[in-house]
Amino acid sequence: MTIDDVNETLDALSRTTWNRFAPGSGKEEEDKKKAPKVLEKQAKILKECIAKMTPMEMKWFIRIILRDLKVGVSERTVFGALHPDAMHLFNTCSDIKKVCWTLWDPDYRLLDKQKDVSLNSVFKPMLSWRAKRDLSSIITHMHSHRPPQLSQPRNKGDERNPFWCSEEEFIIEEKLDGERMQLHKMGGEYRYWSRKGTDYTNAYGANPGEGSLTPYIHETFAEGVEEVILDGEMLVWDPRLKKCVPFGTLKTFSKESSFGPFDPRPCFKVFDILYIKTPTSGPKTFLTTPLFERKGLLQQVFLPLPGIIEFVQVGKGVGSKDLSRSLKRIVEERGEGLVVKHPWSNYHLGGRENVWIKLKPDYMDELAETISGLVVGAYWGEGNRGGFHSSFLIGLRDDSKPYVDGQPHYQSFCKVGSGFSHADYDWLGRNVKDKWRNFDRKKLPSWFSTVNEFPDQLIKPSDSFIVEIKAAEIVPGKDYACGMTLRFPRAKYIKKKDEEIRDKLEESFSLQTVKDLGKRPKRMSGKEDLSGKKRAKFSKTSSKPKYISKPITDYENKSEIFKGLKFYVHNLKHLDKTREFIDKNAMQKLILEHGGDFGQRIPEPSPNRVVIASEWKGVHNKAGAKDADVLLESWVLESIQQGRLLPKVKRFYVRATPSTEASAEYNAMEDDGSPAAADLGSDEEEEEDDEPSPPEPELIDSKPDHAAIEAAFSALHIKPQEEVENEVTKARNEKEDASDYAASSDDDDDDDEPETEEEDFEEGFTGAGAGLGAGEGDVQFYGEDTFDQLVAYFDLSELAQANGLEMPKGNVEEGDKNLLEARAAFTSNGGIATDNLLDPKLTHIIVNTDLDNEDRRKMMIRLTSEPRFRKMVTYLWITESVEGAESGGVGPIDEADYKG
Repeated sequence: MTIDDVNETLDALSRTTWNRFAPGSGKEEEDKKKAPKVLEKQAKILKECIAKMTPMEMKWFIRIILRDLKVGVSERTVFGALHPDAMHLFNTCSDIKKVCWTLWDPDYRLLDKQKDVSLNSVFKPMLSWRAKRDLSSIITHMHSHRPPQLSQPRNKGDERNPFWCSEEEFIIEEKLDGERMQLHKMGGEYRYWSRKGTDYTNAYGANPGEGSLTPYIHETFAEGVEEVILDGEMLVWDPRLKKCVPFGTLKTFSKESSFGPFDPRPCFKVFDILYIKTPTSGPKTFLTTPLFERKGLLQQVFLPLPGIIEFVQVGKGVGSKDLSRSLKRIVEERGEGLVVKHPWSNYHLGGRENVWIKLKPDYMDELAETISGLVVGAYWGEGNRGGFHSSFLIGLRDDSKPYVDGQPHYQSFCKVGSGFSHADYDWLGRNVKDKWRNFDRKKLPSWFSTVNEFPDQLIKPSDSFIVEIKAAEIVPGKDYACGMTLRFPRAKYIKKKDEEIRDKLEESFSLQTVKDLGKRPKRMSGKEDLSGKKRAKFSKTSSKPKYISKPITDYENKSEIFKGLKFYVHNLKHLDKTREFIDKNAMQKLILEHGGDFGQRIPEPSPNRVVIASEWKGVHNKAGAKDADVLLESWVLESIQQGRLLPKVKRFYVRATPSTEASAEYNAMEDDGSPAAADLGSDEEEEEDDEPSPPEPELIDSKPDHAAIEAAFSALHIKPQEEVENEVTKARNEKEDASDYAASSDDDDDDDEPETEEEDFEEGFTGAGAGLGAGEGDVQFYGEDTFDQLVAYFDLSELAQANGLEMPKGNVEEGDKNLLEARAAFTSNGGIATDNLLDPKLTHIIVNTDLDNEDRRKMMIRLTSEPRFRKMVTYLWITESVEGAESGGVGPIDEADYKG
């Protein structure tokens, strides 16, 4: 089939779809009648494809239909190859067809105004960078790139702008658990688009006479607003609870056109403005306007109505103490995170910049250590897991001992049985089922050592697999040969794919690597010393797995091409698909065969030093890399092929130092007289799921267009609150017979915040001091019982006084009954119940949410917030976990859906 044939086939498939009627519309029967005919047409088309396509073509055709190519490159890489301005244009319109038609000429360049937002053109919103380390790194980003002399407002607009920030202040916002939405308003016409460019106008309303949102927000806009583009989050507001409810319910209520006084309904929370047109100022865009000015203008655009259209809650901070307080408040109010924003940040279309940083409190399951461990043994399960491996023994490679029978030596390290999915067990059954051998304590294999931890079966390292493990901390472990182990290990995933792991023996962590991890200083939750005090020094040994270089003895001297040269060869990747892949050991062997020498560290600076790598990534953090030139392996291979040292011209470099770039050799012509090819540099194809390293924030200069802001301010006329509410109520009454609708959502409860997005703040605020959970350090794994090693406090009325708490309110007798039943189930399944709320081993607080005890709940959170926040869940978490275990599950279920 030709490309045209494929496109025609895809067009034919798209014509077979139909717009289904909404549930509850009364037209579901029409859908049922259409469905068989549509499926029949689609099946006919696919059968023709199977007959005409090869299996490989069919594979890619199916991936195109599913919109999941799995090619390992991002849209940025593809657009970059198409045209230098393709990404810019796509970010403004989200239309690939427009990009291709506009930028067919590689010499054509977009004008600045073509890279700006425009009305009725869906843009790619700016995203937040994910906090990676601790609070101090966030503060550093927020305090950098400030215009000089910011101690006082410098412009007329700043004097009345509550979001103006001094030289150390930054903006703190709540994170929202909804759907990112952009609103385009043109007089009485409205358009709504999601982050992915999905049009939701039909759901929310194209005009004030239709939809689930537009009729109720139309009258809230200031009189001077003719056109505007707003960026925000769409959530669901529950008037009865006076709070936002989980994101999953949004699609249901977005389709409704009328609501009763206590029915949940869409609520648009706005946090940014990108465009406005007023009668006097004309159209203005604000991509290069500082954030604090955009927020100041936003306050004048509409009058918020609680539960309908609101501003995102905003505060200011200057240091880590402010972030710590905000995080604690978020935990107390059942929120999950913050977004910290630089007040002078521009709006980067489609960007993920470190001037907007999102973070979450460090809950128990945002664990501190991540380790790649090789499985060396397994344990049989019992009960409903009988006949299957229920947990696995992890080993660490001991590089101090020689290889025996081609196997490196492994020492027992930890036991992990929690976190494996049914898909994992299925993969294990298909791939390593026949590799296991029964373990005999009297006949320990030469490659394995342990102390008192004996598995039921063993597997050779060469036949095994790597598990990515997360754990709370590294602690002493007398039963393991390593002398240490993990507390609360959980499997993240099994490395199954070839592209994830090239050599399992090289990728698994060594004993020394984990020892270095264990020496790192612990970080207290939200303490000021995250940014202010000196940190303890610790080994700079990378936590990434080290490559093992096997001793090379079986080589013969073939030439003296590399005589006198000292090489360092980094891990090689098969990036050049035009040649056969050569791994690190093979490359080192070639170097020896042709007169060179190599070491395991970058040599001292010398004319004879040569560093070889496939890419700059991974080399840059090596000792000595800063002032080193890095060459591709092709320089070695081509030199050998031609029997001489080739000049180190530009095309052979992964990375060149400034002095090398200025040299004559680097810029020399090739032997055939053609210029050297463009520098490969350190550009990498970024995978779709990875966040790229943030560029330096592109903040505006010290002279922004304040005149445009002032003109926009002066053209806006905000109506009085009472007038807006009356007009909104009138619009509702005309649309539906629900006169008490407005009264049901008048009160704004500042104590309730919506939940936030799903991303985690993984590494900050790691607790110190006593290890959480049961055990003194040598019992750290989840065992056969569901709640093994977990310690919980149950919020019973009889324990309140002894722990300095007020007595529970409401139906205390019923609440205690629920908690007592849950405590019995918890302890009978391996958990430990404590009557002391301040127990240092405490991991969970179990509450009964049927009772109105908000103040008591907050008090318990404050009392137990150090060294890290404990999990507060309802008693239903225990009930559901026990039921899950009876159905074959391993360990307790996730606490996210059972927050107390």
